[in-house]
Amino acid sequence: MFMEELKVENETLRRKESILNSIPDLVIVFDSAGKIAYISKSVCAILKFKVEDLQESSFWGLLCADSERLLKAAFMDSLAAKEEDTDSVPLGQGVWEIRMIDKDESKKLVALHGVVHFTDENPQCVCTIRPLQQYTTVQVPSDIRHAHPMSSKISTGSSSASSKESVAESLISRGAVTESTTDGF
Repeated sequence: MFMEELKVENETLRRKESILNSIPDLVIVFDSAGKIAYISKSVCAILKFKVEDLQESSFWGLLCADSERLLKAAFMDSLAAKEEDTDSVPLGQGVWEIRMIDKDESKKLVALHGVVHFTDENPQCVCTIRPLQQYTTVQVPSDIRHAHPMSSKISTGSSSASSKESVAESLISRGAVTESTTDGF
């Protein structure tokens, strides 16, 4: 009976890992020292690292200095904000815009959303990370017609700088991104 229970539990864990690995956003779990406990396979597409390269390494080493200070302070604030009957606390207020460093040492502007979990003596932060530049790079083939999100007019798609700026301005006006995401680094 014990072996059958282990097989079922193992299969359940494999299905859950498969689900996590199918999410296009980077999913990462780390403790207050920054030690990475889990990182999804999307790290290859986003930061050009292999999962094996980062297991048991420090999340703090993947951040620019200002972003590292910001998230360490937010993590500590979350630890202090824990209430007695709670298992988790949000990492700060909402989504963080931070800069990460990829394998080529290029800086990537990303959105990070996290929750600190208190399931044992060593609290862990579970985060999803999404590149922000995907919202400002718009490539639409010229033979496709599309509606501008802020207009009732139909326009011909274009990858020109003016149409990219128009889409970026639209995203900014709707609050989907902040103006800093369109300015580069």
